[in-house]
Amino acid sequence: SYISSIGISFKPFGVRKNEFGSCVITSIGSLGIEDGFPPIPPPTFCPLLIAICKKFTSNKYDSEGKINQKTFIHFNFTADFRFLNYKTTKEFIKEFKRIGENPILFEEECKK
Repeated sequence: SYISSIGISFKPFGVRKNEFGSCVITSIGSLGIEDGFPPIPPPTFCPLLIAICKKFTSNKYDSEGKINQKTFIHFNFTADFRFLNYKTTKEFIKEFKRIGENPILFEEECKK
């Protein structure tokens, strides 16, 4: 199975290369789930799964101390570190969070 997971096929033994991608994105929000983590399905040998959860509202304080109702959405990650480099994954999540907290940055950076 390891040979298959790194994209090598070995036909004499019936081993086909892994045909899954390097990331699986699943929308559990469509099921009404506000917060949940996707399990790693063994046949995929996929190192990273992202769950897009249902949006929800919550009361938060602003910089002036007033309560405002804000809309949030959880993006939960499940990673299999047998296949991932920790440093690279940490940088990806940091960048994902930076852009997620201020989506206008993504739009501005794409224009450059």
